[in-house]
Amino acid sequence: MNAAALTRLLSAIALFTLLPCAVRAGMDFPPPPDAKTEWVAQDMELNNIAMKIRRFESDHSVQQVLGFYRERWRAGGDYGGGFAETDAMEPWIILSRVENQRLYTVQVQSHGARGSWGYLGESDLPALAGKTRTQSRFPAMSNSTVLNDIVNRDTGSRGRTLLLSNGYSVESNASFYRSHFRRQGWTADMDQTVETGRRHVLAFRNGPDTVNLVITDAGDRTNVIAGVTTRELIE
Repeated sequence: MNAAALTRLLSAIALFTLLPCAVRAGMDFPPPPDAKTEWVAQDMELNNIAMKIRRFESDHSVQQVLGFYRERWRAGGDYGGGFAETDAMEPWIILSRVENQRLYTVQVQSHGARGSWGYLGESDLPALAGKTRTQSRFPAMSNSTVLNDIVNRDTGSRGRTLLLSNGYSVESNASFYRSHFRRQGWTADMDQTVETGRRHVLAFRNGPDTVNLVITDAGDRTNVIAGVTTRELIE
C-alpha cells in the first residue's frame, strides 16, 4: 500500500466518523464477489482507533462493486439501515456504514479496461462504543502535539509511526532525542544535519529495537517523524 493510498484511506475513515450512518449489530464484511484480497494491516491503530485494512482486486466494474454493497446495506434490506457515499476523493468512490460500534469503509476505483480495485477498512469507534483507549508513551518535548500515531501489530511486523509538531528548533529537538536515548542506553547509528540545518536525521539501536527520527523545519513549527520498532514504545 503506497503512502498516498494509505493517506486517502485513513482520511476516508476520519471523514466518515463525522457522517450520519445507521447502527445495527451483527454485520459481516465480505469482499466483493470473486475478488482477490490481501491483508494490508490486520492489527493497526490510527490515533488509538483500532482498524483492519484489506486490499482487493475484482474483474467486476466499479459500479458492480458499489452495487454489491449498496444492495447489502440499503435501507430495509437484510442488513438494513443504509450507508453514506461520497466521491469527494476522486478517483475514489467511498461507501461507509456503522454497525455495532464499528465503521466499515469501501474505497474503490477502476482498474484496467473493466475491473476495479480498492480497500476495505474496518475500525473501532470508541466514542460510540463508550470506551477509551490508552495512548502509548513516546518521548517528546513539552507542548508537542501528536498529529498522527499509527501502530501496526501484524504477525511478523510490529511497528509504530508518529508525526509530532512543536515550536522548538530542529537542533533543540535533535538535542532532546539525542540526550533521551543515550541516557536510556541506546546506540546512535546516525546523527546528521542535512539541508543546511533545515532537517536532522537520527537513528538509534538497542538490541533488536530501533528508533528512526526525521526532524524538519516547517516554518513556524518543527515536525518530527518517528519510526519505532520496539515493544516498549508500541504497547
